[in-house]
Parts: sequence; C-alpha cells; structure tokens
Amino acid sequence: MISCATVGRMIALERGVDSELAAIACSVHDYGRIITGKKRIEIILREMKR
Repeated sequence: MISCATVGRMIALERGVDSELAAIACSVHDYGRIITGKKRIEIILREMKR
C-alpha cells in the first residue's frame, strides 16, 4: 500500500517543487482525516448501501 505522502512526493518531483514540503502537506491531510473521522464515516456509509 502506498501512502499519501509518497504520492505527494512523487507528484512534486514530477512538477519540480519541494518534495519534502509536499509529503508533509499530504501527511497533515491524512492526520486531519483521522482526527475528524471523515474516512470512518465514508466507510460506514458505503457499508450501509450494501
């Protein structure tokens, strides 16, 4: 499984921008999703539709 930070780093390298900063931004995004529980809610809603 690939992390959001790794994807952000790869995209940054392709675009010629600071890859470390991009990885940090993606990590903060992931952290926010964990804290707010938005990911968990989406999974629950998806399971309810089955």
